[in-house]
Amino acid sequence: MADPQAATLTQPRNIQVKTGERRSLLMDKPLPDLGDSAPAPVAGLGDPLDSIYTGAKAALRPLHGALMKRIEALGAFEQAPKKSYISLRRKKQFAMLGPATQSSLELGLNAKDLPAASRLRAMQPGGMCQYTVRISGPAEIDAQLLAWIEAAYSRVLKSAVFVVTAIALQACGGGGGGGSGSPNNSVPDGVVGTGPGILSASPLDLSTLVAATPLGMLAPPGHVLPTDHVYLSFVDSTLPPSSQDCTARNVYAAGGGVVSFVLQTEAAGDTKVMVQMTKTFYYYYDHVLLLPGVKVGSKVSAGERIATTTGRCPSMDLGVYDLDVNPPGFLNPTRYGELGAHPASPYKYFTEPLRTSYYAKVRLREGIPIDKDGRLDWGAKGRLSGDWFHTSLPANANSAGPDGWPKTVSFAYDWLDQSPKISIGGTIASPLVLSISKTDLDPTLVTPASGVQAYRDTPSGPQNRAGWVLVQMLANDRIKIEYFTGEIRPIAFTAAAQEFIR
Repeated sequence: MADPQAATLTQPRNIQVKTGERRSLLMDKPLPDLGDSAPAPVAGLGDPLDSIYTGAKAALRPLHGALMKRIEALGAFEQAPKKSYISLRRKKQFAMLGPATQSSLELGLNAKDLPAASRLRAMQPGGMCQYTVRISGPAEIDAQLLAWIEAAYSRVLKSAVFVVTAIALQACGGGGGGGSGSPNNSVPDGVVGTGPGILSASPLDLSTLVAATPLGMLAPPGHVLPTDHVYLSFVDSTLPPSSQDCTARNVYAAGGGVVSFVLQTEAAGDTKVMVQMTKTFYYYYDHVLLLPGVKVGSKVSAGERIATTTGRCPSMDLGVYDLDVNPPGFLNPTRYGELGAHPASPYKYFTEPLRTSYYAKVRLREGIPIDKDGRLDWGAKGRLSGDWFHTSLPANANSAGPDGWPKTVSFAYDWLDQSPKISIGGTIASPLVLSISKTDLDPTLVTPASGVQAYRDTPSGPQNRAGWVLVQMLANDRIKIEYFTGEIRPIAFTAAAQEFIR
């Protein structure tokens, strides 16, 4: 008599053969998790993938390998081969991967409340996975997909802390406005105490540090909200590329702690790494290449060489999260995540004379910033200034991540001279930053009683364009906003106007 469990697992294939209907690997109604009782490839026949990727599906094996390489960067987990897929487990299954058709893989994910996306399919409750996504080529192993996988992995990982959506889609890793994430209730082995960490070592040799920046750069689409990290430049970016020495530099642990997060953020190999120093203090680097052996759970000492720069210019990122810091301008902290809601200037945590050395290096191409630490929380209750999120975005940590960027607007201030700006991630216009004229009402002065405000942007270069932003505070926590191109001042909203909330 045939094994009923084996028959159940082969049901999707049988349906396709008999009816020609191509169904999900996990079916419209997901199957129950059969755990270790699910039939697996016969032992002794070599690599389990040999029996999963056979015939026409063998061409998908390199794609499987490429995706698994990215998943393995998250840390330790178990791979349990089944008849037609691989189950990925950390005590509990967080994902499953196998061929769906001759031309695509299907990835099942156990995650909650992932933001809607056209390629992400929500499954019915009670099955092996809550979501599935098809992958047809390497280009689809992108930041969005990795964020979803990380969200699933972080649900079951008990020894690490993750920043789910702090993933680069542009040149910089780390979501604008601090990214987002959820610390686990437990902490990595070796992390004790609370309070701020002490950064006693320079991430780069001071002899190679050319310049440093404050927090708070605006650069949509990747940084619609002001950045929660600073940039440490090891070349003079004002020089032509042919004159810049991009040779990889050594990168050192600024403070002792435990590596709690590792994620490759770009196809070129750029990696983001976080070190937890106390139960309430973390720092991270991005755009580095970790040395062999440096992984989640590794204990590092201040001054220990843990990485190099990528061999590309001009800088690396340095960010700090201090859970005792609560920026008052984040009016809805749930938008930024349990870590992202607590960004701080790294320079304040350096010991002397490092602190003085770094402050001396803080400068931008345009000059010396007014505030060398920088700022990213510009919100004020009942005022226009600060970050705004489209009404379609749930009030959770995904708001400040890649899925939220196109639906975000920030009335913030320039990191050089604190002149008012409007940063637009999409929805009302293609990504851009507008400069607010000195003759227009400062966003910190605009209230619901101010009525409709028109802000004109004057082109400052061939890549910019003339335009207007029409905005009105409907309530303390709601605005109506619309972008108009051209020189003519708009007088009223059209049907294209959108509403944003805190």
